Amino acid sequence: AAGSRGSLPELEASSSAASVATALALERIAVLKMDCEGCEYAISDSILCSSAEPGCDRHFFDKVDQFTIEVHTLTAFAPTAEHVMGLAKLLWLLDESGLKFVLSEDGACSRNHQVTGCPEEFRAAGFDCGHGCKNPLFARVPPTAALGALE
Repeated sequence: AAGSRGSLPELEASSSAASVATALALERIAVLKMDCEGCEYAISDSILCSSAEPGCDRHFFDKVDQFTIEVHTLTAFAPTAEHVMGLAKLLWLLDESGLKFVLSEDGACSRNHQVTGCPEEFRAAGFDCGHGCKNPLFARVPPTAALGALE
């Protein structure tokens, strides 16, 4: 892939999704899959950061057609209410951008993590933590598909 574009830019492991898209000059992202082992609770903050900071782009998800992320729903990954709010903000950003929930596949996290249980905030909201790892898919419904459904 690097041969057709020349050399790819150097990116740090802590790079935000928006800064990676900018560095790679991506105008559109067909599928974005993230498995960041707990960073799902901070993604919204990196997107909503001050617009003066590099890598901030509140409308980042507007250029994404499909988004899937492994969400760890165990206390080992989300020990505070702030973590749970981070996930709520991510879901809000996805909805605001027009990405809608399509399906989710549950999976098991490691046994070491499973013993930590479901965060109280999730349980209080009636959320089923299941085996602790969920892989939701969010997608944009193409306008032609929406029109076809109306006929």
